[in-house]
Amino acid sequence: MKKILPLIIFFAPLLASSTPVSTSPLGLEWKKSHAKPPSIKKYQLYYGDIAWGKVIYLGTSKILELETEIQLKFDSQVLTSATLILGPSGINNFNCHKKYKRVVGIFNNKYGNYSLQRIKTDPILEDLVQLSACTKVTSGAYQIDTVWSTSTHKIIATMFGDSEGIYIEIEYVDLKNTKKSNQDNAKKYSKEI
Repeated sequence: MKKILPLIIFFAPLLASSTPVSTSPLGLEWKKSHAKPPSIKKYQLYYGDIAWGKVIYLGTSKILELETEIQLKFDSQVLTSATLILGPSGINNFNCHKKYKRVVGIFNNKYGNYSLQRIKTDPILEDLVQLSACTKVTSGAYQIDTVWSTSTHKIIATMFGDSEGIYIEIEYVDLKNTKKSNQDNAKKYSKEI
């Protein structure tokens, strides 16, 4: 026991610091049934309704110098997913990869290393003359997804672009609520078919 105690004392801080933090994404109440759109600090309700299934908020301040928006999706008044959209203001053809790497770094620190990263490209990229690496993103021919999994949520950060600009979209999916919603919908549709 005397030999084990110093090892426990030595390794305990290392184990504690490497364990990802389990917090409620975006500070939202995921277990609660919502009768009205929840209030979110630093966001203003833009439009939507719980009964409609989607509520959209616009940010009143920037994150990482990027414009922000949050979209919440509900099923039977329960929050099933939330999407934080960063951009297009603040992301351009010269800093998109730097901004995306910063987001990935923050999420790696918060949730542990990502479990999957995939890059989707369109073959048209071979024919395009590039001014910068981010031009591929703006053209819509390049997209990158990074995925984290916790015991309660799947988190997907995606960088993509279109003619309007470049976006970093972070989707938080509640695993339990989404599974229940999918099962309820399957039962409903099987009765209708």
